[in-house]
Amino acid sequence: MENKVTNKDKKFEELSTRWQELSNNFAIISAAIQYKKSQEKISQKVDNENRAITYNINLINKKVLENPKKYAETEREMSELMDRYKTNLTNLAESLDSQIVQGYVKILEEENRQNEMHKQIYELLKEEKVAKKKLDNSDDDIREKICDIEDEISKSELKIRRYKPTIRKKIEEKENKIANAMESKEQQVQRDVKTPKVFAKATRFFLGRINPHKMIEKNVFSSVKTRIEIYEKEEKVNVKKPNPKYNIENILDTINEVSKDKI
Repeated sequence: MENKVTNKDKKFEELSTRWQELSNNFAIISAAIQYKKSQEKISQKVDNENRAITYNINLINKKVLENPKKYAETEREMSELMDRYKTNLTNLAESLDSQIVQGYVKILEEENRQNEMHKQIYELLKEEKVAKKKLDNSDDDIREKICDIEDEISKSELKIRRYKPTIRKKIEEKENKIANAMESKEQQVQRDVKTPKVFAKATRFFLGRINPHKMIEKNVFSSVKTRIEIYEKEEKVNVKKPNPKYNIENILDTINEVSKDKI
């Protein structure tokens, strides 16, 4: 009989450990997916913006991008604009990912609590079995403790059910905010350069006397710069500083700390 109980205890402990490992892995994978999606979206937006700028510069003067040394000023300004554009997107994504990943960690904390409470119930059930043999009603007190713990498990499960739609909503908000950040009012990258008619009809001789950098600055960079400045003035100020605990660099340590001594 003693051997059977020992084997049962061992199996329960293995099940509990496996549950903990699965909970940890789910939190890690869920966080990794969000980080990856953000990076992909940022990369896509930066590439699209870069292609739009390149296309518009080529409409004005193809030699500018073919000869970066000669047009170093244009190259420098374009690089600065794109760095500023990408930095704003990165900061926005880090802030939103931090909130989402914090939700996954909260779910992990509740699952850890449930796991510990199930362990308590398991031990109490063994005590209850022994108490029933005494015929002194001591098993009633144990049963009450079990019911109280089961109530706490139900409350914990309710918390998790409430966290999940909140996380889904934050993911949707993240996708929309990143997609719309620093876009024009029409929600699209401006690809058409509105060059003066006289410029469109100019001869090669006349083109040679136009300062390409000034034309590019006026017809290409200015619109990008305006969108960036509007974003920084109206939206960036509302971006919350991310909690470093939930950044990509620290999330493994955070999860391990939450589950410390539980595996």
